[in-house]
Amino acid sequence: MKTSEVLKFGLEQIQRGWTIRAFARDANFQPVGLESPNTVCWCAVGALYQKIKNPYSEQLKEALSILDSVIREQNSTLSILHWNDQPGRTKEQVIAVYRAAIEKAEQKELS
Repeated sequence: MKTSEVLKFGLEQIQRGWTIRAFARDANFQPVGLESPNTVCWCAVGALYQKIKNPYSEQLKEALSILDSVIREQNSTLSILHWNDQPGRTKEQVIAVYRAAIEKAEQKELS
């Protein structure tokens, strides 16, 4: 699977529901495991884990690396996980970073 496809899946999850300070939450906004059938929202990192179950996967590392690079381009020194949880962060900002990361991944795949 291409990195852009992993990121597109993550974007779809975020568009369905986004959260902070937990990888995933249920409809009552309670933290749940990533494998829970009750999950309704994910953080920027948790959304990727839904597709790539192995936290040591090269695909996951590459997707996270591209997300981190997009965030660094915005003059942030935070990792994607900490950036996601910043006070005032919005779902729209997370979606914008995902879209930029997908574009970057697709360009990399073409070269």
